[in-house]
Amino acid sequence: MHRMALRQATVYSALLCFALALPAAGQGRGKVKQKQPTDVSPVGGADSLNNLKFRNLGPSVAGGRVAAVAGVPGDRNVYYVGAAAGGVWKTIDGGDSWEAVFKDQATSSIGAVALAPSNPNVVWVGTGEGNPRNDVVDGRGVFMSPDAGKSWQFMGLGDVGQITRIVIDPANPDVVFVAALGHVWAPNAERGVFHTADGGKTWQKVLFVNDTTGAADLVMVPGNPRVLFAGVWQFVRYPWELVSGGAGSGIYRSKDGGLTWERLKEGLPAGPLGRIALGTRRIWVTTGPRSPTSMGCPPGRSTSPCCTSRRWTTGSCSSRRTCCSARTTAARRRHRSTAACT
Repeated sequence: MHRMALRQATVYSALLCFALALPAAGQGRGKVKQKQPTDVSPVGGADSLNNLKFRNLGPSVAGGRVAAVAGVPGDRNVYYVGAAAGGVWKTIDGGDSWEAVFKDQATSSIGAVALAPSNPNVVWVGTGEGNPRNDVVDGRGVFMSPDAGKSWQFMGLGDVGQITRIVIDPANPDVVFVAALGHVWAPNAERGVFHTADGGKTWQKVLFVNDTTGAADLVMVPGNPRVLFAGVWQFVRYPWELVSGGAGSGIYRSKDGGLTWERLKEGLPAGPLGRIALGTRRIWVTTGPRSPTSMGCPPGRSTSPCCTSRRWTTGSCSSRRTCCSARTTAARRRHRSTAACT
């Protein structure tokens, strides 16, 4: 009996010791060793950024919207791309590699890119994406590069908001037209079509409808720089809604190089109209087996026996054109001449 009682007492003592050891062990495991302080003196000023390193965070999938693209005619390797919020990029190898050429400017939102037809090294950029989304980035005017994107000059129009199109005279790079939507979030008078004849030193607002209607598109007729068409758009942007269209929307035409404009109504819907996009085209007419009239040649101008091909623009022919009466390359060299349109 005594031996059994002694054995039970031994078991109880062992259990008691184990129970007391559990909290102590748990407390030991829960303790966090404090890091010993080091004698590092605080560094202030610009030197505090010496150890700061940047890393690339994206884009991981896509680069966002592209708002404008321009290339050099005759050179399929040189292009400029304007991103909605990513600046201007240039490639000289057909897109295999790209360089950011607008990264040091006041804004990265691009609405228009245009090259002077007479000198492709002259590059104009209109800032402010032309799509008035609820996450749009504001524009800061127009910029010009005289050296194919190596350097940039601010050319004004800093309060026109979003720029949708830039058109340059094909013969005179100092004559430039800018189509501006205006401010996205509030009415403003600095919108419409602007014109400069001195390379951006001075600007004239040549087309204005009202303070909620801006120019959504602008084209110059090929072969006749005195004729321009503008599509204007009345809109109001709210954070939760875009109100598109109104009495101010429509198509305007200028026949005197942008000095005066008339609204076109014949053959167009009564409205209200929304955003309008414009385009131009050249019509090439070939004589011989095909009928010139069926390919778009204006009536009464398809009887010239000299031309095997001729280009028509806006319903009339150019003042001069090169014509050939033979189809072979050797004959073309011998018989090439200049003939008026008949």
